[in-house]
Amino acid sequence: MGFEFAYVKNESYRVTAECRFKHEAPCSWRIHASISKSNGSCYIRMYNKEHQCGMFFGTVSRRRMTSRVIIDLIEGDIRVMPGITPREVQKQVKKKFGVEISYFVAWKSTDAGRNRIFGDHSSSYACLPSYFAEAEGTNPRSIFNLDIDESKRIFRRCFFAFAACLVGFKSCRPVVMLDGTFLKGKHKVILLSAIGKDGDEGLFPIAFGIVSEETDCNWSWFLNHFRDAVGTDRSLIFVSDRNHGILEGVRQIFPDALHGYCYKHLNRILQHRFRGVAPNFRDAVLAQFANCAYAVTNEDFVRCIQKLRATGGKKVCNFLDDIPKEKWANAHFEGLRYGQMTSNGCESWNSQVDDKRYLPITILIDGIRMLLMEQLSDRLGDGNRWTTVLTESEMRQLVDKGRTWEPKKSSETVYEVLSTSNVVVDLRERVCSCKLWQINRLPCAHAAVVIFLEIGGGYEYIDKWFHTSTFVQSYSSSAVPFVRLDNDVADSDIGPPEYHPWRGRPNRKRIPSNGEFTSRKMRCSRCKEVGNHNKKTCRK
Repeated sequence: MGFEFAYVKNESYRVTAECRFKHEAPCSWRIHASISKSNGSCYIRMYNKEHQCGMFFGTVSRRRMTSRVIIDLIEGDIRVMPGITPREVQKQVKKKFGVEISYFVAWKSTDAGRNRIFGDHSSSYACLPSYFAEAEGTNPRSIFNLDIDESKRIFRRCFFAFAACLVGFKSCRPVVMLDGTFLKGKHKVILLSAIGKDGDEGLFPIAFGIVSEETDCNWSWFLNHFRDAVGTDRSLIFVSDRNHGILEGVRQIFPDALHGYCYKHLNRILQHRFRGVAPNFRDAVLAQFANCAYAVTNEDFVRCIQKLRATGGKKVCNFLDDIPKEKWANAHFEGLRYGQMTSNGCESWNSQVDDKRYLPITILIDGIRMLLMEQLSDRLGDGNRWTTVLTESEMRQLVDKGRTWEPKKSSETVYEVLSTSNVVVDLRERVCSCKLWQINRLPCAHAAVVIFLEIGGGYEYIDKWFHTSTFVQSYSSSAVPFVRLDNDVADSDIGPPEYHPWRGRPNRKRIPSNGEFTSRKMRCSRCKEVGNHNKKTCRK
């Protein structure tokens, strides 16, 4: 009710309440309600809301704000933001209703609210067969696979790839980033992702898998289905964080594919090895390692790595001996990875599905399906609105960079560009002596000057992956929506994977890699919020 009260009558068909302090201090606060016989609804017949006892200024703590009441109040928020935290619930209840609740009540409300809206985590596994059958019926040529432990009738792993993504990937650059991330539900499962890159530096989700743990066997199983889904008609380039299961799976299942190591991952490992040293020295080592990774010629690489070994000493030498230079250095990578040096695309995708990680497995997969459907549609709309031949906005910057350079024609397709250091550009072979065009497959500044300023737009010399028409083709297919009936009863007895919880609160935070520095969270004594500031740096 918002104020302390005492019941005068509390019967099955009527209720009357008065101010609790009516006799101590004369107060006329009173409310009376009864049930209508015509429709069975309860109506307030009389309500005097004015207090004369001073209870208007009472405490904001309300013992009657139980978790059941709070669930009714925040149900819409949980439906929109499944990952809402108890602290956020406390703030919303305080802001909207002026009531303070304990952390335990807020936590109980969020957990029970998700179960009420999205269902139980354990029973959701039994809905997977019917969901996959419905999804495959409405999205033909999609691939769904459910692996069950037949002896125990429990979930082991599943793989799903929608046809729109498989068809669209054929028009994307042949680069695949692989990574896995923990989900935050009741049972310990891991989402495996294969993410590609379109012609506009955007992420292109291809396929996903959910497994009980990240093992060599599960990665091999995932990559086997991934090979069947995307086919073997073109060679792929894989980029990952050197997980042992990924390394072995790619080597065995894609023997002809090249595998590059994520530069960011290697940078964090090197940073971890130099923990405890002076920050300036560590930053100098990391900067020299970046120069080695991005060096485009063998001469530049040799010069940079000699300097790095001399600066870092034994720690750097041992680190470099463990990683073949063909896996991480631009100058020695044997194939084309189109400038993709990291697997950060998977991290970006994981952040997009962050709220969905709390959901039961069937609702989680359906949430990913809806996210894919929206992204494919939005990107197709963007591509149809573009009037340029190329998608790369970086091309204009490259042309502006070389406006002061002077190209000299040697033949129909060969030019010498007089820049800081003279280079030779061959349009027919799509090469430049600076090596950047060969590595990124996107014209460098020297080639851009020749193509756009000298010959006035030779788009045929630019790879098709960067053309707007190819971009539109990537997103031309759509994920077909379908409705899951709420009253659909699962006809399967599949149970969740075996999970033995550890003592204490489950860990729902991302585990940082070695050398990855994360700012420590603290509670500000001024605004009482948890963040990366204290009362001296607080802006409130």
